[in-house]
Amino acid sequence: RLPPPDLLDKIDKATPPPRFPRGYVDPLVVPTRRLLDKGFRLWQAADMLVTLDAIAPRERQAFMDAMKSRISRLKRKKIAIGGHSWMSSLYYDSTHLVQGPDRKALCGATATAWEAARSESNRCARCIGMGRKYAIVTV
Repeated sequence: RLPPPDLLDKIDKATPPPRFPRGYVDPLVVPTRRLLDKGFRLWQAADMLVTLDAIAPRERQAFMDAMKSRISRLKRKKIAIGGHSWMSSLYYDSTHLVQGPDRKALCGATATAWEAARSESNRCARCIGMGRKYAIVTV
């Protein structure tokens, strides 16, 4: 059995829903943060805001995606500038920009033992990009 032709015409002309305009979820950040601080999960906070008519039910998933992005951006560790050096480890095939006692690379790679890099040919692309972005001077 074939679907009705008008349904196929509507599907052919359909476009995906637009993204939220810039700043659309800004008024909902504080209430969401308070719900998360009270122990709610993000999906529970979204359901609560739908129940309170703060967001439309059809916008729930887009709201959750926007909040996930925003929350992870706020939790990101600040990068200290200076004192980085190119280090290699047995566990990685490329060298990484590493700084400080926590010995974590800019790209997020971690190792229990780092050693000075022997070659400049196999540097991590993410570390190179972040080093350029934050104008990090290597030792």
